[in-house]
Amino acid sequence: MENVILESDCLMVVNALLRLSVDVLEV
Repeated sequence: MENVILESDCLMVVNALLRLSVDVLEV
């Protein structure tokens, strides 16, 4: 179960980084 939670957290972090990178590219 811990692995599933860690994976979900990683996905959230990756999504956040992608959004930040997109904002930077737009600016």
